[in-house]
Amino acid sequence: LLNQPVPGTSGFPSITRNVGSMANRGFEFVLNTKNFTSENFKWDTSFNLSTLDNEVTDLPGGDIVSGVNIVREGETISSFYLVEYAGVDPANGDALFYKNTLLDNGTRDRTTTASYNEASRVVLGSAYPD
Repeated sequence: LLNQPVPGTSGFPSITRNVGSMANRGFEFVLNTKNFTSENFKWDTSFNLSTLDNEVTDLPGGDIVSGVNIVREGETISSFYLVEYAGVDPANGDALFYKNTLLDNGTRDRTTTASYNEASRVVLGSAYPD
């Protein structure tokens, strides 16, 4: 279920719909122990280990962009969709950004610019830890 954008003339910004498919794969292991139990003192331990591999497998309506997040086929749900920061220009202290515009050969232009508006947004990661 995702918030799919609708035309502004509808009076609403989006509608919640089942708009695609995704795959979740992972593993979870929990170990609970009672290490010490007496009338005056109790010591319990809980250990949890889990993994999650999440991927949008089908999105018929195309990308859904919401703020700094994007839902795109082949990516983790709600991936970060941002202008890539390249550091600081040592000459004047201005922020630098990678342009990331697509070139004719399919690669990205990795030159830097001080103008945020000249840089293209790209998928830069996920909120889900490895």
